Amino acid sequence: MIAELPRPRAHDAHLLDAMLDDAAAYRSSTHYWDLLRFVARVRRFSPFNAMLLHRQKPGLSFAASARDWRRRWKRIVKVDARPLVVLIPFGPVGFVYDMLDTEALPGAPPLPRDAYAFPATGNVTKPALKAIVAAVEAKGIRIAEVDVGDWHAGRILRSGDAYTLKMNRNHSREARFTTIAHELGHLYLGHLGGDAKRRIPGWRGVAERWCEVEAESVAYLVGHRHGVAPVSDAYLAGFIKAGESISRTLDVERVMRAAGAVEGVMGLGERAAFEPAKAKAVKR
Repeated sequence: MIAELPRPRAHDAHLLDAMLDDAAAYRSSTHYWDLLRFVARVRRFSPFNAMLLHRQKPGLSFAASARDWRRRWKRIVKVDARPLVVLIPFGPVGFVYDMLDTEALPGAPPLPRDAYAFPATGNVTKPALKAIVAAVEAKGIRIAEVDVGDWHAGRILRSGDAYTLKMNRNHSREARFTTIAHELGHLYLGHLGGDAKRRIPGWRGVAERWCEVEAESVAYLVGHRHGVAPVSDAYLAGFIKAGESISRTLDVERVMRAAGAVEGVMGLGERAAFEPAKAKAVKR
């Protein structure tokens, strides 16, 4: 593990200026609290280095030097991996790599379960995921893969009648399957507003945390009906209060209708209702 400096040295000012020049990134309270939560979570690095990592790769969850990855975790850094800069003692900078930019060597120990923000089990093949992406884009919803850290799975954006679904290209195929289902869930639950062409009624007045509960419910249903098991309970733990009644708040019929619509858009149809697949070991 790389040791850290408590504060930047004077001759490193040019590097810090270059990385922190875009101060607007933290002007809104949302971005600021995202930063604080990240720094609090990433305890392997000093607060200052954690801030540098957050600026370079939002959503990062687990990182180490190439030497640490090989010696401690028996993993090697991918050839095209992007190094992340941190400060080290008695030197200008050091480099660390995101967990998602490494590959396991034979006999590598498993990473801690909490190292993965969106674990999912199943057996989604490359052709299957490619077919799903093609089916979604054929419906006029563009899918863009983005290079972000593990804690950022994806989001769906609307501009008029056009939609763009962003998903983390570094995630496993099973996690990307879940992300597509989750983000389409937001769309067909009406969280982005009504869309007459797609026969989506607008749904206003739903608290943000309940929007996440509803969308993840869709992802859970679609995933399990097609052999993918997202760890939805862990994801939703931060959105549901202890002892809170879900049944009184959740519109189950609307979730079911949205799940059916999402299956159709993903090109899955109803066949899983008659031939449910069995979850298999995770493949990346």
